[in-house]
Amino acid sequence: MMEIGIYGKDGQAVKVLAYAAMSEEKFCQAFVSDNLSFCRIDVKPIRLRSLECRPDVMIFDEERHLLDFDCKGIAFVNSPSEDIWFADIPVTAVDASGYLLESLYPKFNGTDMPDTFHVRRYEDMEQVRELVARPFVNTVMLGAVAALNIVSIESVTDAIRKVWENACEDTECLTHSARMVYEETVGGVEAPAMYRAAKVCV
Repeated sequence: MMEIGIYGKDGQAVKVLAYAAMSEEKFCQAFVSDNLSFCRIDVKPIRLRSLECRPDVMIFDEERHLLDFDCKGIAFVNSPSEDIWFADIPVTAVDASGYLLESLYPKFNGTDMPDTFHVRRYEDMEQVRELVARPFVNTVMLGAVAALNIVSIESVTDAIRKVWENACEDTECLTHSARMVYEETVGGVEAPAMYRAAKVCV
């Protein structure tokens, strides 16, 4: 069984991951909360019912949250920084916010913002990043989970369309960004050994 924790305000991400797992006929449990949501995925029925999260894989929507949670496996963090190590845990930094902005605004020049987002009054680009990209960051970071072969990138992108179709103007920008995260991380980090061993036994 794999347990994937998702730290941040994007509660939709765990729903996307659960949809992706179910579409592959895997068993899953999904728990959503304000700050920490998590999903258990296995190829056999999951008997565990605990609400305690001890993730094998952790996703953080920003670097400062690395201080708030103890992960026993590997972690992915939304950050433009280079890869870092934190508390003896391998942390892979992925600029999901950057991919989102690049995908959302191919002609974005720092002052021309689509009216639908109502953020043209902000000149500070960090504020724009926070307002526009934040609700989607963890959803896009699921591309890293797909890079570990826990679920496929096709299942993730299909699930993004299903979960976000009524709430996002352009789900294709999300699927494209998730694929960019996938392409950046695939082959660069391995799933925890326990999961790799379980897959061999299936």
